[in-house]
Amino acid sequence: MDSDWTSVSELIAHGIANDGATAARKAFLAALIWIWPAVFTTKSGATGALREVPKAAVDEAVRRALRVKFELGLFEHPYADETREAGAMVQPESLALARTAAERSFVLLKNANFPGEAPVLPLSADAKTIALIGPLADDPQDMLGCWSGQGRPADVVTLRSALTQKLGTERVRYAKGTEIIGDRPSK
Repeated sequence: MDSDWTSVSELIAHGIANDGATAARKAFLAALIWIWPAVFTTKSGATGALREVPKAAVDEAVRRALRVKFELGLFEHPYADETREAGAMVQPESLALARTAAERSFVLLKNANFPGEAPVLPLSADAKTIALIGPLADDPQDMLGCWSGQGRPADVVTLRSALTQKLGTERVRYAKGTEIIGDRPSK
């Protein structure tokens, strides 16, 4: 029922709509009720376009929103117990589950045998040093992403720290390389 940040304006970039007004109208008719950021609706002409939406579509959107609020009990208990929030976030069992999901879901490379060579993974215990290059390899804030909620950089295990912990400082050589955004190379 809510859009993700800028997702409605992205309908233009993806060729679904020619302008902001059309994007907002299409999103609303597809069952979206809230458009984020709200400034999009005022600056894009979407507010006027939404006035052209048939009254029956507006009535149905209101029914859907109210139905969800009734099912959630928001009319009987409109306020959340804010004291419960702190105890629900970043619990050890949640962190363990997140780690397991991450370990099972990513693929670094295809571990194929090359003629006359051993597979790349697992890394050989005989490897003297590992070169780790790139600005994201040791950036806990970027590891959290844009919508980190209550995630804290202090809780993040970066690739650099994980490799260093596993192999030792003397075996991991790190260079930041370039910046993610910009045209200036790093030292």
